[in-house]
Amino acid sequence: MNIIERIMNELLPRTSYDEIADITIGRIYAAVTLKSGSMGVAHLLGGHGENRNHSQSAPDVPADPADVLSRLGDPDLFSSALGCAAAAALAAADTEALPEGDVLDRLAVSPGDRTVMVGGFPIEAALRDRGADLSVYDLARGIGDMNELPASLGTADLVVITATAIINNTIDGILECIRRARETVILGPSTILAPAAFRDTPVTGLYGIVPRDTSTVRNAIAEGGGTRDFIRHAKKVAAAVPRG
Repeated sequence: MNIIERIMNELLPRTSYDEIADITIGRIYAAVTLKSGSMGVAHLLGGHGENRNHSQSAPDVPADPADVLSRLGDPDLFSSALGCAAAAALAAADTEALPEGDVLDRLAVSPGDRTVMVGGFPIEAALRDRGADLSVYDLARGIGDMNELPASLGTADLVVITATAIINNTIDGILECIRRARETVILGPSTILAPAAFRDTPVTGLYGIVPRDTSTVRNAIAEGGGTRDFIRHAKKVAAAVPRG
């Protein structure tokens, strides 16, 4: 069973007792808000090209979260991002007990650790300052030779993976290459905080966000804003993945 199938199995039962209240689409992110108040956001890979807001009254917005959730992993990356946002919203309903925390506060980095980052994050400098031997592979910025990624993952001590690897359905190929990493984390606002879905995989932790002020986050996204425009209205949380 692949990661997306695991996520579906974990979250599909929750769709029977909630409905979608709003889908907001911006230039960089999409957000799905449920009637229960939970919200999830997802990065629109490559951007969507325009800022639009879809309210529940719009004819193309389904009320059934299962319909939108089923789009996760779709070859159409826009559709898959909506599925990711729905998944994140459904998962957010079970995050109250999760501790707040930044990945840099929890990731144990020792000097010389072979660290592989798949995607781009503002923690690159901090990891290097702590002595990590950091290799970055980021298609969006044209950084790193992707032909070398499997070998790098196979010898890594630490692996940091962008949550968008779930949206573009590359997550399974990445995880299959990890051999000896003591910690593998999925990071970013698009992270689906469903740790049970990652049980018995190399993933040890999920680092994402839970919007606090959903109205402000929704407005920031609708206006085309990125992470910096809404992150202060969300809390960063950490979810440990259960073992065994």
